[in-house]
Amino acid sequence: MIPVAIIDWDTTRPGSRVENLSEFLWAFVHPAVYGDGDPAARMLGVAIDEYGYRGTGLVEAMLEPVRRFVLDDPDPGEWGVGELDYMERNAPSFEAYLRGSRA
Repeated sequence: MIPVAIIDWDTTRPGSRVENLSEFLWAFVHPAVYGDGDPAARMLGVAIDEYGYRGTGLVEAMLEPVRRFVLDDPDPGEWGVGELDYMERNAPSFEAYLRGSRA
């Protein structure tokens, strides 16, 4: 009874490894749950380490589905706008943390 995989076909489309991982991180690790700054960055770091990703561009790729969600939805609501604000506000600290934890 231990999960070994997550399958989500909600918005299936072709994508790169970084795009797929970034959408997983936003949807399932959901950094906003952990607040601003280090706690959320640490949770992202744990997920990325377990996945084994060593590339770059992950935080920017995480912003893309949130931007699409807000910009493509005629009424994304307060939650969507707040989520985009959170991700944009925390992106620099996520980048710094992830860069430092992989150095």
